[in-house]
Amino acid sequence: MKDCKREAIVRAAEKEFMQKGFEGARMMGIAKRAGVGHPLLHYHFSTKEALFHHVVKEKMGLLSAAVQVSLDDSDKTLAEKLASAISSHFDFVRTHVDYIRFAIREMEKHPALFETAKSEAQVKLKGIVDKLQRELDAAAERGEMPATDAELLLEDMIALNVFFHVAMPALKNIKNSAIDDSYYEKRKKENVDLILHRLGLSQGGSIPVKNIVK
Repeated sequence: MKDCKREAIVRAAEKEFMQKGFEGARMMGIAKRAGVGHPLLHYHFSTKEALFHHVVKEKMGLLSAAVQVSLDDSDKTLAEKLASAISSHFDFVRTHVDYIRFAIREMEKHPALFETAKSEAQVKLKGIVDKLQRELDAAAERGEMPATDAELLLEDMIALNVFFHVAMPALKNIKNSAIDDSYYEKRKKENVDLILHRLGLSQGGSIPVKNIVK
């Protein structure tokens, strides 16, 4: 029962923070959304800062897991792993786009609030980057692709996927065609193809390095 109440509090806090920002959010408002009394809220989270840290840490953990699971699949080729990681990240951003917009906005206003979660995420990210770098280096040594910086590659993935979703309100205003699930799938495939082609890879194999567009 306690776990259910705690989960209700976290979900209520997520909505409160995203709608009102850190400054505008109130513990009483979160308690009301969660359907719990103020004492129970403080039993689980003593301060608004502690609850905010929990929400941010949870989202960063989910994002890291979505990418890491794809890259750790030993049954897939490097190209298939990258395609899966890009796709998983795209789907995560689509599902959590309101949180992404909120995080971008709040990081500018209150960078210190994100420091603890960022430090923990950086430790996980380093493990992902180091493992991916070894695979990229091995593929480059085999002549399957040019030498590539794993950290920059992940930044490319983030930039492509995040910008598309954050810019979606503007895109809806300028596009004549409908933006539905098929459009999102088309955009996701385009992002995968853009990155794989730059690396000289495809999900069906590799493009000779000499034929890669510079």
